[in-house]
Amino acid sequence: MYIPVILGTARQGRQSEKAARFILREALAASLESEIIDVRDHRIAATDNTGSSPQAQRLAEKVKRADGFIIVSPEYNHGYPGELKMMLDMLFWAYAKKPVGICGKSAWPFTWFPSAMPSTSQRSRRSLMRTANSRANPSKVRPKNSWQS
Repeated sequence: MYIPVILGTARQGRQSEKAARFILREALAASLESEIIDVRDHRIAATDNTGSSPQAQRLAEKVKRADGFIIVSPEYNHGYPGELKMMLDMLFWAYAKKPVGICGKSAWPFTWFPSAMPSTSQRSRRSLMRTANSRANPSKVRPKNSWQS
């Protein structure tokens, strides 16, 4: 089973990269086939919704092949990063009806979303996945010391 981890921010010093690496290690330990799909490696021009660029084609191959996804990203002003939004929108059809785990990461070492109240960005990502008839898992996961990964 192929379940890639989508790292949804390209910012320097991103803390979500540590969370994504932690989740990748756990997926591999569970005998899943996985890798990190980093938005830095699949930069898509804001106006390119054709999916014809080499980056978009490489991404499309991985997304089509996947049995599900885990999306890891920070919350920016109650939303999620634009590069993640562009990536999800361009291949929206390919995410349809696949299970999706959503992990939000804060720069604070003791804060992993979902918390008791889901963040605004998580709610908006869940809404997007529901529109694609995907199943977003609402489970809580709080790995100890994951920010040090």
